[in-house]
Amino acid sequence: MTKTNKVMLVFACIFATLTAILLTGQILIELWSMGLLFGKDADLGSAIGGIFIFIYSIMFGAAAIVGAVVTLPFDIVLLKSNGKKWYSLALLIFSIAAIVTAIIFFFMLPMVSEAISHSSSSSIPSSSSY
Repeated sequence: MTKTNKVMLVFACIFATLTAILLTGQILIELWSMGLLFGKDADLGSAIGGIFIFIYSIMFGAAAIVGAVVTLPFDIVLLKSNGKKWYSLALLIFSIAAIVTAIIFFFMLPMVSEAISHSSSSSIPSSSSY
């Protein structure tokens, strides 16, 4: 392994670690936001707080995508010069999976809220009002 390959591997690992930390933060903040919005103790204050927390989730997700995209050039250079080694492929797969996961979590809250609104609007009214 040449010195250039070692440098590319170190930079790819640094940015992959940063991406993993940011992606974990995005997932935790997203779940916290959904808990505030759709929990059993949800009121107006927690709904507003959940929306503000969702904004932080978007920022963490954008940072995770940037970190994963920055990892890709180092990994591509490593793949071209060193061949298809297991660590090069693992970093490439992780970067692509991180981008896809961050994008999925961007749209998770709107999809969940739409599903909940459709299920609550299509419910049958109870007959306990007799």
